[in-house]
Amino acid sequence: MQENDLTAAGAEVFYNQSPMDDAELWRAIGAALAVCREERGWGSVQEVKRARHEAPNERTLAAIELGRTGHVASLSEYCAVLDGRLTDVLRSVLPSADATAEGLQMARAFDLAQPRMKQAVRLLLAPEAPPRRSGGGASGHARTPVRSGQRRQKA
Repeated sequence: MQENDLTAAGAEVFYNQSPMDDAELWRAIGAALAVCREERGWGSVQEVKRARHEAPNERTLAAIELGRTGHVASLSEYCAVLDGRLTDVLRSVLPSADATAEGLQMARAFDLAQPRMKQAVRLLLAPEAPPRRSGGGASGHARTPVRSGQRRQKA
């Protein structure tokens, strides 16, 4: 076995008590990368290579998508071409993973963002607050909320 081979010599990978053998893992990785490629508008591995010259060769890309065992370096390069990371793809395909590779990438970007950007994203994703009622007083100010246990007095 070479240093950069991604195999477990026929062993099963156990992740959260769900067995997945090497062949299933490689097929899942290949399928996930094919979906990422298609989501980015590339219909084939040939289009990827034409658009991104730094990508591994077309045969390597096709083999990866078919789930054929390859080198980690090629797999990592393909992930980078698709604007992802190998760790995110692995997390997304392992049996207990709920997040997609893109979701993990977005989470990482959020973690690295400046505090003001994080606040803006939180506001954007927050559920809508109910509309505020306008005040009914003569001065136009909002009414003072009544504290629990107190009664409003009629004017």
